[in-house]
Parts: sequence; C-alpha cells; structure tokens
Amino acid sequence: MKGQRGTAAYGAGRGPPLIPPAAGFKGVTPVPTASQKWQQQQSWQQDQWQKEDRGPPRVLNLELTQESQLTTQGFPPEAPAIEHDKSMTVFSAAHSILSEVVGDISAEVEIHHDTEWDIFPEIGEAIQRAGGEG
Repeated sequence: MKGQRGTAAYGAGRGPPLIPPAAGFKGVTPVPTASQKWQQQQSWQQDQWQKEDRGPPRVLNLELTQESQLTTQGFPPEAPAIEHDKSMTVFSAAHSILSEVVGDISAEVEIHHDTEWDIFPEIGEAIQRAGGEG
C-alpha cells in the first residue's frame, strides 16, 4: 500500500494530472489582455475613420429616356440617386434622415429592394448611363 501513495497524488489511479494546454494548442482561444483589447478597439476605430474619410456618397443625376412605371405615376424623368454602400457609415443613419424629410416613412415611402433590376430595369440603365454600377 505504500506504493499507492504516489498514485493518490495523481488522482487515485485516474491517470496523470490534467495539465492545461499551451495557448497555441488547437481549439484553445487565448483570452486577450487589456492591451490587446485596446489595440483591437483602436484598429476598429481607425477602420471606421478611414471609411468616413472617403467623403459623402456620390450623387448621380439620373435621366429616364423611356417611359417607366415611375413616369406614368407622375414622377419626373430626372432625379438624383445615391448607390448604397454598406462600408459607408452614413447609411446607418438613412432611416433617421428619411424620417426627418418625409415624416411617417410607412405612410409616405415605398421601398423596393430591386437588386437585380427586375422591377425597374430602366433605373439600372439610367444609373449606368450616369456613371454608377447599376
């Protein structure tokens, strides 16, 4: 029984003690230090500043050269347009800006997500003619 004293230190026959793996061990994510967290935050803020440094979105002056669903509803054939760019932080305030301009968005605005130009193909063409990506 004297020899069992040594195994008791390892967990009474349960094997060797568990040793925490090194930080580089696959599947283990090291906890960032306060300094690393600060550096990550500074990097994120710098990325945001760089996005905003590009200036405001470019305004395109569209002109519809053919009849459209919009012109038959009484809208003019000329209108300004802005292409959406998720990387520009100004678009995160779009709802607030639009509500300041028109008031009740749900009553005054129809929003169509026509990313493939299936509903308004003439708008996609007008954007391309104005130098956008339509």
